[in-house]
Amino acid sequence: FERSLAWLRNRFPDVPTTVVYVPSTASIYTFAVEAIVTGVGSQPTITASPTQVAMRSDLISDLLRAATLAHGAAYVDARPAVRKAAKTNLIHGPIDWAHFNKAGQHILAEVVVQQIASAAAPVAAAQ
Repeated sequence: FERSLAWLRNRFPDVPTTVVYVPSTASIYTFAVEAIVTGVGSQPTITASPTQVAMRSDLISDLLRAATLAHGAAYVDARPAVRKAAKTNLIHGPIDWAHFNKAGQHILAEVVVQQIASAAAPVAAAQ
């Protein structure tokens, strides 16, 4: 990730860049089980506790944030918005449980639009 971001920032230094962390499905929902089993299609099956999934998501987010900011790009963590939506609705599936459905895509779009709007907002002049 960091190498690709460095290439992008060097190739297009004047283009504003924002990285949006889109978390795994397992790190969005609240599970009433002690183990979450993941694996899609030909991927290996992995079992982890909800605590392990949350810790891994935090680690990934922290690493991405650090690399992103080190390269002068903006970082947006989509987890709060998608977790909030996932408390009351399924935002993945039903055809493909590994990717956002229409509702999930709308939530992600709102996160991106908010970032664009806040980046474009004029900075208030110091008084």
